[in-house]
Formats: sequence, structure tokens, C-alpha cells
Amino acid sequence: MIDFSDKGKAEENIYYLKEQREKLRALRKKMKEMEGSLDASIEALEKVAKISTKLKENVIKKKEPKK
Repeated sequence: MIDFSDKGKAEENIYYLKEQREKLRALRKKMKEMEGSLDASIEALEKVAKISTKLKENVIKKKEPKK
């Protein structure tokens, strides 16, 4: 059976849990921000890769001997 006589300890636990909840919310918010930043970085890298591939193809075409 739970002993409810230690009200101070219960209030301390409630405060601690609320504090942890706020920290968790802050972490979730930061994770969402980082996810957005990572998505943008991935998109930028994909664009760079496409441009690099296209440039490489153009250089190869220019190096081919003309008939």
C-alpha cells in the first residue's frame, strides 16, 4: 500500500516530473529544428551531386575526339 503521509516527498516528485516534462518538450523542439536543418542539408547535397555529375559528363563529352 502507498504511504501518503509524506506529502513533502510527493510534492517534490511532482515538481521533478513536471521539470522533466519541460526538458523533454525542449528536447523535442530542438530535435524538430535539427531535423529541418538536416533535411535542408540533404537537399543541398543532392543538388550539388547532380550538378557535379552533369559537369563531369560535360567534361567527358568535351574530351572525346571529334569525328
